[in-house]
Amino acid sequence: VKHTQVVTSPSYKAQLYFDSIGADVKVDVIQNGVELDEFDAGLFPPSQKLELRRSLAIPDEARCALFVGRMGPEKSVDVLLDYWAKTVQPNDRLHLMLIGGGPDDQQLRDQAKSLGIDRMVTFVGKVPHVQIAKYYAIADIYVTASLSEMHSVSMLEGMASGLPVLQRLDEPNRSQIIEGVNGWIFQTAYEFGRQLHDIRSLDEQQLGALKARVRASIEKNNSPKALAANYFARYEKAIELYIERKAPPIEKLQ
Repeated sequence: VKHTQVVTSPSYKAQLYFDSIGADVKVDVIQNGVELDEFDAGLFPPSQKLELRRSLAIPDEARCALFVGRMGPEKSVDVLLDYWAKTVQPNDRLHLMLIGGGPDDQQLRDQAKSLGIDRMVTFVGKVPHVQIAKYYAIADIYVTASLSEMHSVSMLEGMASGLPVLQRLDEPNRSQIIEGVNGWIFQTAYEFGRQLHDIRSLDEQQLGALKARVRASIEKNNSPKALAANYFARYEKAIELYIERKAPPIEKLQ
């Protein structure tokens, strides 16, 4: 690191790491990017989305919350299930869809059953990435309780699909969500449930407007064009700093 001019990371967590080991490093945060054109719910006709929802036992009238990621302890899917059980009832017209595989898959399925919410939860398993966009397209909300992320690409893909995010408070990553614009932060089961029910209460027009705001919110910082511009600016900065470092001392020029 001491031989570099610029250090970048998608999260402020990198700065905290360097600070913790006593390294004199200033990290430039450049958020991850996402292909907005690939994650557009409008690419899929309503009939196709309805067919997929029904194949996954998601009720037609339910608002669908989605998490995509590894079914491992670092993703805290167990917290999502616990908070869901504490705040969502079968007649609330809410459904949770979990996509991904991992070592905790069966344990999480057993947890959902023991909590009595297995009829409100669909475990999809692994989905090839080339097919994942249509699963985002049938959802309405992206939820995550993970505290292990730098800047979740799955969350960005959800936002590109128009899904407002409910994210468990991860202080170094707080700025990744603009509350009231593209999502909300929760700390407790109560807050999680209240935010879910607030979105559930929106009519189709209101939800559509929210989804449009979510997509628009990430165009500025997370589109491929924005990502390229951010990195180009850092390369220019690195070149300038390199030239300054290699320049001979002024007294040698006299």
